[in-house]
Amino acid sequence: MAVRKQAGVLGVLLILVLSGLQGLGAVGSGGTVDLEVGVFVFEQGESMAVEVRRDGDCTCLCDPITVGGLSVLDGAGVRVFSLPCDPPASIDSWIGRWSLIDDEGKEIPAGIYRVAVTTSAGEFRAVVEVARPGEEATRGRALARASACGLSLSVYRVLDEADAGERAVLDPRDGLLISLRGNPTTGYEWEIEDEPGALLERIEGASYLPDPALAGLVGSGGTFYFRYRATTVGDGTIVLAYRRPWVAGPPDRTVSFSVLVR
Repeated sequence: MAVRKQAGVLGVLLILVLSGLQGLGAVGSGGTVDLEVGVFVFEQGESMAVEVRRDGDCTCLCDPITVGGLSVLDGAGVRVFSLPCDPPASIDSWIGRWSLIDDEGKEIPAGIYRVAVTTSAGEFRAVVEVARPGEEATRGRALARASACGLSLSVYRVLDEADAGERAVLDPRDGLLISLRGNPTTGYEWEIEDEPGALLERIEGASYLPDPALAGLVGSGGTFYFRYRATTVGDGTIVLAYRRPWVAGPPDRTVSFSVLVR
């Protein structure tokens, strides 16, 4: 069955990457981006994440770009959730997370929301429909992209370590970001043991990010990332192992995810 559990802050995160059906991106006369994509559909109890990415060679706005934070507005334009980034972080080392809750930690009601990422280059927004579990969405699902100056906003669906071993359901062109906690200062790394290459195309992205709150502390850990995009229908399994690469024998631990592309 499809996995439907709220993701935790720590542990393994399985993130389904989605792109917007209707996207609008522009660079204004002041040299700032105003980009909106959507609609993205999530069920109550799920989690999502966003990140700003460069899609290739820089064409404009080539200076380093930083993120100031994330905010979520309801259909009336009232802010229901905020995630400040203090100090601002590079877009290459930031992923914004939202578990479909408000600033008081309560589950938000079904409806339409705008997730806005404020950056030094302008604002990137995703329109999100939150539906009740098992109910059909009213706006439909999103599958295309928009970009401005080679910059785009990627929207992810997040699953956590508690879902490992169960089946995650994707549609073609959905993406996966598997996120695993680890500490490379101990010599351990996460490596791919097996992957369904016929179903999933591996895509580039940050392979490891240290914990922002512990940045600079000797011996602190972080998160390893593995990105994919679904290419064709079928089912398969992704297996990852945590080991010291130079040590022979079985890994310290493994984690697996069953994937169905329909």
